[in-house]
Amino acid sequence: MLESLYEKMIERKDQIQYEFDKLHEDIKIEDVNDKFNPHTFNKTTQDKTFISTDGSHNNKKYLDGILYAVGAITLLSKPDETITQESEESDVRTYPATNIERYNQYISTYMEILELKNTLKTLKTYPDMIDYILIDGSLKGQLNHFNVNNDLNGHIKSVLTAIIKEFEKKLDNGQFNVELDYYANIGYIKQQVIQEVKKWNDEELKDFNYDDYELEIQNYYTSLELLACITHLINNYSKKIICISKTSRTNSLFKEKIPDSAVLEYATSEAGYTNPDITDNKKLVRPLDENRFTSMEYPLYNDKILKYHYITLFTRLENKKQVIKVEIPLKDKDNRKIIENNIEDILEDLYSCSINGYPYILKKVHDNVVITNKFMDRMELVYELKNKTKGREVLSYK
Repeated sequence: MLESLYEKMIERKDQIQYEFDKLHEDIKIEDVNDKFNPHTFNKTTQDKTFISTDGSHNNKKYLDGILYAVGAITLLSKPDETITQESEESDVRTYPATNIERYNQYISTYMEILELKNTLKTLKTYPDMIDYILIDGSLKGQLNHFNVNNDLNGHIKSVLTAIIKEFEKKLDNGQFNVELDYYANIGYIKQQVIQEVKKWNDEELKDFNYDDYELEIQNYYTSLELLACITHLINNYSKKIICISKTSRTNSLFKEKIPDSAVLEYATSEAGYTNPDITDNKKLVRPLDENRFTSMEYPLYNDKILKYHYITLFTRLENKKQVIKVEIPLKDKDNRKIIENNIEDILEDLYSCSINGYPYILKKVHDNVVITNKFMDRMELVYELKNKTKGREVLSYK
């Protein structure tokens, strides 16, 4: 450790404390009081059925490639019964080490797809039994951060779009595999792309070799699968979905320097909730350079996605417990008033399945799905990769 850091730690103590205090010293308490409704939740007996899904991924990075593990599980919580596991899917594969940023996008998308398909599988199994689908995070956030790939040839994109339409039909009839569709149908996808490329008089593709394009094709098709899963879930089950965020960073409610959840942590301590707000899906905006931005369309379902709306609010289910953000997606505005008028009932249902102000099934599914570093170490031994070059060996002395 640098000795100067110890000196700076002592030297900066008062300044750091002052800067943190300053972040919330000017919070407009009147604004908080106007928007926060104290409410004591009293429903102590769970009488609704919940499902919740979470995913995890971990990896070992080597000089030439990445070994990764990814998985997701869905848990079911019925009144007066022990929580049970209903669906599970996992995978172990490799990924090139030439673009870590692209890998990070890919593995996040892969995990989100497994989460969504596990959820959909359970919903298809129990079409009339599930009252609430609890999702850790935000569907709106997934759509807002969707990775648009403009590098892949347009002809190839059109082939992949046609194939994903076939996957849509599998979602509709419930006859889909939980594994990533690209890997389940890689032979068919490759055949269709090669077959169609031969028909085109495209200078860019005159010396087409599938292997040269495979990573881009895989990433693009996987992104289409993610869109198909999200839209299917919202279109068919929006009345049951509740997205819950523990660490929301948005500040659109109070317009302060700190996140809205932090404002409520500092300014309130009692149980309650903020007035429901409604937002919509804006067009995707991506930077062209430091000073210019451009709007983009989703490669599938663009018009449908832009019609989605979201009821959002913050709640503390128990006095002095953590504030969480609640997001309820709407495929259109028709159900807005119904949900807004029943917000307290919905929050009471959440309270009934919670411990210490947080739905227990969400905590349990998170704990159960974690892929640990210890597991990755064990897998490295099984695959006899312990001595494989990672590029940091020069820092070790034996």
